[in-house]
Amino acid sequence: MIDATKAALEGRSPAPFDCIVANIESEPREDLLNVADVALSNGVINLTKRKDCALKYAFKILKNGGTFQFSDVCITPEPKKSDLDVDKAPQPQGEESWAK
Repeated sequence: MIDATKAALEGRSPAPFDCIVANIESEPREDLLNVADVALSNGVINLTKRKDCALKYAFKILKNGGTFQFSDVCITPEPKKSDLDVDKAPQPQGEESWAK
């Protein structure tokens, strides 16, 4: 996947982003601290044994105000019926509310 992405970027100047291969369960290299505007993960964190390390890594490489976007699979406890009651759910507040 990395090779395909790098090939797609070939010839674009400047490249819109860099692809960096790293071990997300270890400490980030010094040259990777606070360098990313965005960190993306698609189905990686659920495959790691050390999820806490993986999440810390993602946030350590981000610049101040950077964004971490991920898509993953997780297991949650079976919801109670009371958790599913829409009338008891918190309601959005403010003008920016999409629920108006």
